[in-house]
Amino acid sequence: MTYGQNASGMSLSVSSIRRTRSNNRTQAAADVKSAFNRDGPLVIHFDGKLLPSIAGGPGKEDRVAIIVTGRTTEKLLAIPKLVQGTGEQIAKAAAETITDWELTNSIAGIRGQDKNGILFITASEHETSSERSIKYTGKEELGDKKLDYFIGSRSHFFFQVLNLDKSLLNLSVEQWPQLEAYQHAKVVAHSLKVVNDSAERGIALATNFNKSLTKKEEEKQYLYQVVESHRKQYPDAKKATLKSINEQLTVL
Repeated sequence: MTYGQNASGMSLSVSSIRRTRSNNRTQAAADVKSAFNRDGPLVIHFDGKLLPSIAGGPGKEDRVAIIVTGRTTEKLLAIPKLVQGTGEQIAKAAAETITDWELTNSIAGIRGQDKNGILFITASEHETSSERSIKYTGKEELGDKKLDYFIGSRSHFFFQVLNLDKSLLNLSVEQWPQLEAYQHAKVVAHSLKVVNDSAERGIALATNFNKSLTKKEEEKQYLYQVVESHRKQYPDAKKATLKSINEQLTVL
């Protein structure tokens, strides 16, 4: 039922309704992308899965969920189809997605499907040294190690890629809690998600909506954006949530 509309001038054909819904999803996805806060540092996460082809039939296709997280951010960027689910193809898809969302200068680290935690990105022009390389093998008791064990030739890159003031390293540890630079660095470090549950949720979304509404790849990406945005807006069906949203709409 519609209110304030002239029903006689409305097209109620299936194709018109489908086209209108498609246009609305396209615009909604564009609005979500435009409103996204690109301030870093951000960590990119990805997770892949073999899913039934959206075109139908018995075929399957590899898809990878690409997510970014930050201090106050968790955003699904895309769940593209891959030619093959290889590391090279995943890296290519991630790079293309980062460029498409204009996040090249915001990404500080990568959290993939392996168990090694975050890989911090360093620019090619950085000087490197092999004098002090750190690699934890899992065979040592870290609790018995002194602080200098964890400092290597590339440790300063952590401060560089996260745009943190490393001058505090010249002061005694006892002074750090009083420093604004330390407090800021602490907040940034704690905001970096080292688990990959964000990407796993993206893959779950792709699985749930794999056969829904459209068989076109571009429109499927728009659908993912709309569904994620809707879930953030309506995280549950509780009365308090719906009441809060209704109050916001009333104000608008």
